[in-house]
Amino acid sequence: MNIHFWIRNFFIPKGALLYAYPEGHRQEADIYDSLQNNNPSYFGIWPISGGDVWLEYYEPGNVKGLGRFELFKAGLGYQNVATKSTNETLSLSCNFDVECFMDGIENIKNHCKKSVTMILGGTDEGAFLASGALINNTLNDGTPYILSANHAWVDTAMYTFRFNWINPNPDCPSSGWGDQSINENQTVSGATLRARRAQTDFLLMEINTDLPEEWNLVWSGWDRSGIPSLFTFGIHHPAGDIMKICRDFDSPEILDEDNGDIKWLINNWEIGTTEGGSSGSPLYTDQGEIIGQLWAGASACNGSNPNGALDVYGRFDVSWNAGITPDTRLKEWLDPADTGQLSVGFYPPLPTYSLDGEIRFIDQGTSICGDGIESVIRIVNNGSSVISQAVIQYSINDNTPQNIYWEGNLSENEAEVLYLPNVLGDNGNNSFVVNLLSINGVSDENQENDILEANFVKRIVPDNQIVLEILTDNFGEDISWQLTNENGAVLHSGDSYDDNQLYIQDMTLPNGCYLFSISDSYGDGLCCTQGNGYYSLNYNGILLQGGGDMGSGESINFKVEGELSIDKNSIENVKIYPNPSKGIYNIQLIDEGKEYILYNQLGQTLKVGSLNSKENILDISFLPTGIYKLWVGDISGDYTTFTLLKE
Repeated sequence: MNIHFWIRNFFIPKGALLYAYPEGHRQEADIYDSLQNNNPSYFGIWPISGGDVWLEYYEPGNVKGLGRFELFKAGLGYQNVATKSTNETLSLSCNFDVECFMDGIENIKNHCKKSVTMILGGTDEGAFLASGALINNTLNDGTPYILSANHAWVDTAMYTFRFNWINPNPDCPSSGWGDQSINENQTVSGATLRARRAQTDFLLMEINTDLPEEWNLVWSGWDRSGIPSLFTFGIHHPAGDIMKICRDFDSPEILDEDNGDIKWLINNWEIGTTEGGSSGSPLYTDQGEIIGQLWAGASACNGSNPNGALDVYGRFDVSWNAGITPDTRLKEWLDPADTGQLSVGFYPPLPTYSLDGEIRFIDQGTSICGDGIESVIRIVNNGSSVISQAVIQYSINDNTPQNIYWEGNLSENEAEVLYLPNVLGDNGNNSFVVNLLSINGVSDENQENDILEANFVKRIVPDNQIVLEILTDNFGEDISWQLTNENGAVLHSGDSYDDNQLYIQDMTLPNGCYLFSISDSYGDGLCCTQGNGYYSLNYNGILLQGGGDMGSGESINFKVEGELSIDKNSIENVKIYPNPSKGIYNIQLIDEGKEYILYNQLGQTLKVGSLNSKENILDISFLPTGIYKLWVGDISGDYTTFTLLKE
């Protein structure tokens, strides 16, 4: 769930700040400043996750009394456009993050993405999502025109635009939900309608305020020739998710319908898909020029692959001059000097370099243990000259850097995958850095994309006994957790707790690597809005992780390096070996005449028997791999327990 606000009579003087955040999460606040001032002075605050939201205004003394704003509308959303949550409707699983490598168009795609915006529209009936793009005009003057879809226009709507919401660590394909913490402040509100036409489903708006230079935005070029491109790609925000890309390797077709040839037809996407929220997003040529905006379609996912269905886009060349008046066509707005140009390039133009190498992570290579890193990277040629050799340097913490010497043959927009050696970290915090040191024996002309960094924590637990404590808040049913091993198997879990209750879970873990995750389906954590709950994961009284201010959830990985042996016992000189075992254990006693009970992790009795000699064999080969408890005792009441690990 999320809450969003609309503000009118909005003005913030330079130096003043407006904070918006869920209760108890001020450190995660969205912060707005004087860059958000616009005409006609209204502003939309981007959705904030949770049921309780704080707005906090700070005004320094030198501008005291100059700020003003009036909160006049609030909306409640049940599709969370702001945070990760496994309980929300996600964008489809065959989507590709826009940062995923795209062979042949990498350079152009990375420039186009700086144009694309997610659009939040608010009306009296509710809110809606769409996509669009900044589009250039023949004056190359940075007029903030947005091209989108006519069906995303509502006369009474107030519009907010979000730019550069891009995942720096992409999944390819990328099921999941976008991280709100990425470029969360690159939003502006307010737009004026310039032109729209239902027949080609286009909408041209002009944002009412200047766009900050530090956002590094780009105005996309366009092509109105009507000549089909060799191939196409689209960039969009499906379902309000983080920016995605789809790609068709074939030329688009002109769709011949009774109402005229007004649509581009994409028969199927080879990479990615579109969906609700993608409406209005640009269709790009192989040169990165807009030729249309998304109108409708049936494309979706079949698992992690596109479903092979079609999409249709309104044709830019038809929208150009088919309308009768300027408010129904593009011509007067995008060619104000009436130059008659058939195409326009980017503004600012795409930078060009002779030697421009880039490195990026495919997989950072941190394991569930967190004890080392074994990265996979991609070296990309963004320049016009062939790259035949490169020196790549890597280091961890303050250790001596190591070099890798690469040789090959990369033309522009080509790439090659490199596997870096496994590097072990220290117990605690670790920083791993990779640097493209040189290409073709000289320094890279563009060094902005030559450095990668991955941070990870190595946690060694010298004890096999782990304890989880959970004190629930007023909504215990929202809390769930699980502990998985390095193979992804769930060993322990819990959910649907009672309210305001303390739960303690003892876990005996064999040596190995584990991932503990706890989540709150409501997104407000345990401690701060609905009570005074908390959780702690500890061993021998030492805290591994805990607290309650966790939002929708958090996780921790750790490695157990304890001693799997006998628990504290009353009966002495009892030995069990081997342990771990495939299922056959030798039990050695000083005195015979003992009884045993075998339990599983849930405390259920699995096997009962007698140990009538000094040398005994326990066979549990019929049981699945896992952890078991063995009780050994006698009629006097003395006993001991063992933790058995069956491999």
